[in-house]
Amino acid sequence: MLFRSMTRGGQINLHNLRMLRQVVMTGFSISLFVGFITFGSVVYSKTPRYAYHQVFQYWKAECLLLLTPASREHKVTVQFLGPNGILYKRFAQNIVNDPIIAQNRRGLARVLYHSLNKGLMGVGVTSMLLLLFWMMRGLFMRQHHHRRGSSLISPNILRRRLWWRRKASDLKLDRVPLLKGKETAHMLITGTTGSGKTNAFHTLLPQIRKRGDRAIVVDLTGDLVSKYYREDYDILVNPLDARSLHWDLWKDCTALSHYDALSESIIPGKGTSHDPFWDEASRTLFRIAVQKLEEQNLKDPYLLYDLLTSSDMKTFQTFFDGTEASSYTTKDGEKTTLSVRAHLATHLSAFKYLHQSEEGFSLRDWINNPFYKDQWLFLSALPDQRKTLRPLISAWLDLSINALMSTTPESHRRLWFVMDELPALQRLPSLKTGLAELRKYGGCILAGLQSIPQLE
Repeated sequence: MLFRSMTRGGQINLHNLRMLRQVVMTGFSISLFVGFITFGSVVYSKTPRYAYHQVFQYWKAECLLLLTPASREHKVTVQFLGPNGILYKRFAQNIVNDPIIAQNRRGLARVLYHSLNKGLMGVGVTSMLLLLFWMMRGLFMRQHHHRRGSSLISPNILRRRLWWRRKASDLKLDRVPLLKGKETAHMLITGTTGSGKTNAFHTLLPQIRKRGDRAIVVDLTGDLVSKYYREDYDILVNPLDARSLHWDLWKDCTALSHYDALSESIIPGKGTSHDPFWDEASRTLFRIAVQKLEEQNLKDPYLLYDLLTSSDMKTFQTFFDGTEASSYTTKDGEKTTLSVRAHLATHLSAFKYLHQSEEGFSLRDWINNPFYKDQWLFLSALPDQRKTLRPLISAWLDLSINALMSTTPESHRRLWFVMDELPALQRLPSLKTGLAELRKYGGCILAGLQSIPQLE
């Protein structure tokens, strides 16, 4: 293990040294080439061609004089190219001593010196540029590159991007604006206990009220009612609260399909693992009972509760004789009837607290009549009332979603459905459809939960 680690470390270091040497040599070669090109270009541009020939003849004459004995130096001649391009012979000593040639030679030396400086400068600049380019390239290659999908950025960057693209909403969460016009895409706030879900609600709700939007607020703790309920303006629905309006379920059934929607909201079922017979039978009995009491002008919720859960079998059977629910009330199936009634009782326990009123409150009427633009509707229960009122509050919320989808599509309308603890409610049959279609009607769902599996 020790030798293996040493080998691995040594090979990595040696490989790094080889790569460094390759980079240095390549950079030096490129810089030297650029410097040479710079040197040659400056020399070529600063010196006339005739000066090159004169200096060449001078060097040639110097060499001949060095190789010739002193007694014969005065006889040495060199082929010399004149300014007019004609070749003629000149004595080597005359060429060496010519002041014009000496001046051209000194000028060429100055040009060469200047060109050398330029060339060295080119080598240095090229080396620095290569070093900077390779360093930036290396840093860039070390970074993670976002190819597709979402990316996590800082709040400041997100805020600037939204404002720059004019997509910032007037709704903000911790100083970060939401996407403009996208509140109808709904919001789900998740987090465990103490993570700040409720604080997020308290951040958004005052802004929603400031905009003048209407809202249906489900409050199962009493906290939201205590902070946002305006007794002289908002509406509270809770049969165990003296401030509550009295809900009239018959006013929410203005069409035959509404009876089906109401029965499914009251008795939503428990999923595919549960035998659907008991739910279907209970819904049928409830729907027929509501319809018959309306026909008999006996629209009393307590009477409905007493009939379905507490009346004797003879009264129960007589009431449903001749209806489609009669198959669930026959004497031969008395045990089945008792089981269905027991199942019904678990969903209707809150009905014994409902009161009959000539000016009963209708969820559908409130949703269809936006006379009070910024009025809020609170569906509330205190913690000790939660178990009793849970089926009723769930039914009210489900009916409200269904009622909004029964209106004319209106993209500029805004009606918020606020649920701090969504899993605390029972199953909402209209929720799945509402998430997909409420956008067309201006519905905005703001829900909170601790974890996604709670929805299963």
